[in-house]
Amino acid sequence: MKRVFLLLGVLILSIASAFAQYPAIKSYNTGSSRVCTPAQLNYLQSQYDKIVNELKYENPYNQAVTAATPTGYVVDPDRIANLRQIDRDDAVTAAMGLISPLPSATQEYLDDQRLAYEAQIAQANGMPYKDYMNMQQMNYNSMYQVRMQQLQNYQELINQCLKNMRYQQNYYNFR
Repeated sequence: MKRVFLLLGVLILSIASAFAQYPAIKSYNTGSSRVCTPAQLNYLQSQYDKIVNELKYENPYNQAVTAATPTGYVVDPDRIANLRQIDRDDAVTAAMGLISPLPSATQEYLDDQRLAYEAQIAQANGMPYKDYMNMQQMNYNSMYQVRMQQLQNYQELINQCLKNMRYQQNYYNFR
């Protein structure tokens, strides 16, 4: 009889320690926790990744060619290489005192291309480039805040799903 009570006591203690080790068991048994499948976990992860990619590509300063910028920002690498050689030659000639220092032809070319790009965006949108970019940045910032909250929510769901899956695995291994 003592042996039965002793075994029963050990069994009760082991069950109590299992509940302490896996607090999700209590919520699972009360029905507040759902069964999570690998398909649901994959869906949550894909939604999380989708938002991360959206944040990456929606940045107004990280734009590719769009309807507002049909040609995009274009610089010719060969032209830059030629202009850099001209700049080096001018620097050597100026160092010898044969000519006065000249402005950088490479920098002038890059400034001209940037101005052409900004003019293209301003023309396509009907507002100055700086105003357009400020508006785009404000839109991005507000979207960013919403998306960061969504990311946090998805991360919590993913963590809960993983916890539930671990519980399910431990529960069925324990039986």
